[in-house]
Amino acid sequence: MPTPDLGAHFDAIASEYAGLRDTSADGRVTDALVRVADLGGCWVLDVGCGPGRLLADLVARYEVRPMGVDRSPAMIAAARAELGPNADLRVGVAEDLPYDDGEIERAVATMAVHLMDRPRAFAELHRALRDEGRLAIATADPAYFDQGWMARFFPSYAAADRARFPTADTLSAELRAAGFCEVSGESLAIPRVLARQGALDKLRRRAFSTFEYLSDEEWLHGISLAERALPGMLRYTHHMLLIAARP
Repeated sequence: MPTPDLGAHFDAIASEYAGLRDTSADGRVTDALVRVADLGGCWVLDVGCGPGRLLADLVARYEVRPMGVDRSPAMIAAARAELGPNADLRVGVAEDLPYDDGEIERAVATMAVHLMDRPRAFAELHRALRDEGRLAIATADPAYFDQGWMARFFPSYAAADRARFPTADTLSAELRAAGFCEVSGESLAIPRVLARQGALDKLRRRAFSTFEYLSDEEWLHGISLAERALPGMLRYTHHMLLIAARP
């Protein structure tokens, strides 16, 4: 199928995104990012900031000074509503960051690197970060895609995600090629509980951009299967990779 217009996808879902996709609500991803990149009290750029929920958590609990960039104007508008007028929020892309050389103190990218041209984006982050800066990346671990709760409803889903998401070795090699050093990685396993209605809402609203790579027929058939098979409460583990690096 043709490459989908992910910009249109994120613009369309921006007003609902925080509720449908809030992976930082319990704080464990936030805490892990702070630990590996020493974010507390710093100016922190969230690359692909979406509606700003991660930044809001960092502000509330770690007193960071928030900066965010996202290619979706609708997402930036949602982030402004979440964070207020003092946040530095800009429409832009990771491959051409709207910041001067060495302007960024800390940077994070959460569930975003699979959407980037990573060699270009990592080169831009290396350029924009201070010499003493740090970068932290949190992304889904491809090793567990076949175990994901959606995989049994959508036969093409796991393969589509494996084609999009980088492994830890790939990320480490790409970061080093862009000039980063002291690259380290670890796994993060986050138990989650999701009510049946919340799970169905995610499917029906195409909350995950991977759905844009599936046919409408597969998507609708998968929803029908899920409506029949999902339990009242879904318990699963979200497996993530956590990568940290210095310029």
